[in-house]
Amino acid sequence: KTATLKEGDGDEWIERHEFATLLRNIFYYNRAFKVFDQIDSGRDRRLDLAEFQKGLPLLGMKLSA
Repeated sequence: KTATLKEGDGDEWIERHEFATLLRNIFYYNRAFKVFDQIDSGRDRRLDLAEFQKGLPLLGMKLSA
């Protein structure tokens, strides 16, 4: 069975106007996975609430009440 990945406008091609967004997403998810590895203190490939909260500043985010 062949898997087909679809992007923004539903076709199978990355067009010039979509390319910058693709690169931003690749870099963002790569950084997110690195942060995930840093904060997964139990090395169980899961984050509890404390680990999640610890990791938000590393991604430039914070929780609001």
